[in-house]
Amino acid sequence: MSDKDDTQPQPDLKPLLDHARSLFIFHATQRLHSIRYYFAIYAVFVAGYIAVLREQELGPAQPLVLTAIASLGTFISCTYRALDRRNAVLVAVD
Repeated sequence: MSDKDDTQPQPDLKPLLDHARSLFIFHATQRLHSIRYYFAIYAVFVAGYIAVLREQELGPAQPLVLTAIASLGTFISCTYRALDRRNAVLVAVD
């Protein structure tokens, strides 16, 4: 009996590795894009907050407007953190 009869054909792993690599690249790129958008949105909120601080015509409504901007910024930051955590898990899984 020869050893050639007992050998199993080797699976071609190249398509599987290419697929895994493409998923990793996709999720890593998604993570980079999301942080870029976050910084852009953060800059808008900071600019708005500073503009309201410099505005004297708002009077007693100024603290309310500042609180609203800060609260919305906090919500956006928490939402981004949850999305980034999800993307980090997807990158780690890939």
